[in-house]
Amino acid sequence: MIPSPAKTVPSSAALRMRRSRERQRQGSVIMSFEIGPSVISELVALEWLDVPDRGSKKAVSRALTNLIEQAVALRVTPDRKVSASRRYEQPLARLKSSRIRS
Repeated sequence: MIPSPAKTVPSSAALRMRRSRERQRQGSVIMSFEIGPSVISELVALEWLDVPDRGSKKAVSRALTNLIEQAVALRVTPDRKVSASRRYEQPLARLKSSRIRS
């Protein structure tokens, strides 16, 4: 009788590739970018992020994801009449005021 081959455990690289391919099938992407301290402060000020979580990548990622999903749900678009330095302040303020009313 020939022994059955032992089941092999996939390598960590193979598992990462499987997850990557599954994300692609679902239409998801992973992005890596730098978030400056002023953005972190604004997330805290707008109550998207708790103060103790300022240094947590997972918490900041979750806060940004929630903010983006809310902006998309509310159909927030850039206001072309706002100066470049204030371009992002008005949409964020609208999001905060809509959260308060909800």
